[in-house]
Amino acid sequence: MKALILSPYYGGIDLEHLRAIGRLVQRGWLQAMINGCALLDHADAALVGIALRQSTFEMALFVEQDIIFEPEEAEALVQTAHDLDAMVGAPCIVKNPRGKLMCSQAEADELRFGPEGTVVPCWALPLGFTAIPIHWLRTVCEYHFPEGPCLADNGGDVWPVFGSLVQTAADGHRELMTQDYSFCKRLDAVGCKRYLDTRRRIVHKGSYPYTIEDACFSVPQIDDFRVRFVAPEQIEAVGVKQLEPLQSAGPVTTTGPSSCGTDSQVSP
Repeated sequence: MKALILSPYYGGIDLEHLRAIGRLVQRGWLQAMINGCALLDHADAALVGIALRQSTFEMALFVEQDIIFEPEEAEALVQTAHDLDAMVGAPCIVKNPRGKLMCSQAEADELRFGPEGTVVPCWALPLGFTAIPIHWLRTVCEYHFPEGPCLADNGGDVWPVFGSLVQTAADGHRELMTQDYSFCKRLDAVGCKRYLDTRRRIVHKGSYPYTIEDACFSVPQIDDFRVRFVAPEQIEAVGVKQLEPLQSAGPVTTTGPSSCGTDSQVSP
C-alpha cells in the first residue's frame, strides 16, 4: 500500500530521514513538502490542500522532519490505517521535561510496546508519524469548512483544520488544544476513529532526541515493554512513588524485559 507523504519542513533535516523518504519514493510513493514555514498548522493545512487536489493516492502519511524511521515501518503503518479505515499513529512515548510519561492518549489501562504490541483506540495522536485515508481529510474539511478553503500566499488551497481550539476541562479551567489535538477533535466530529499502533518503532531527533528506551530505562535496545496506568487511589496498593498525574491516566509504572535478559520495574 503506497501513500502520499506529507512533510512540513523548517530548518535542518536529518540525512537518515531523507534517505528513508528516498527509499519510499523508489517504491512508488510521492512526497509533498512545505519548506520554510515556521507555523506547523499553516504548513499542514497547505499539505492537506495538496493531498485533496491529487487523484493518485488514497492514503496519506504525515512525517515531520525530526522523525527517523525505516521504510518498512511506514508501509506497515499505512496498511494498518487502510485496513481500519482510520487514522493510525506510531508510538509517541517519552518523559517530557517535567518527568511525566506520555504515550499519546490511549484508551487502555495497559499498553505493550514492541513486537508483542497491538493497535489500541486513542482519542488523540500527534502528527509526527501518522497515516490516514485521504477521504477522511476531505470529509473533515468539507464538514468544518463548507465554504471552502482559504487562499495561501502562493495561490494554493489551505484548509484550516489544524487551528488551535480552546477546551473547557472538567474542573472548569480552559486549556488550549494544540494543532495535533484540535485536528483529532475535528476528526472525532466526523466519525474518524484514531488508533495507536504500538508495534511500530521510530526515533525522534529534535531538540530532545528519544526512542522508546528513554520512556523508562537505559538499555542497549528494548525488545518489548509494558506500560501500566495506575489510578491515584491505587498507588499504595501497587507500591509505586507518587508521580505527576497524566491528564487522563494518573501515575504510571513501567515494566518490561530488555534485550540484555533482565526484567526491570521503574517508577520514573
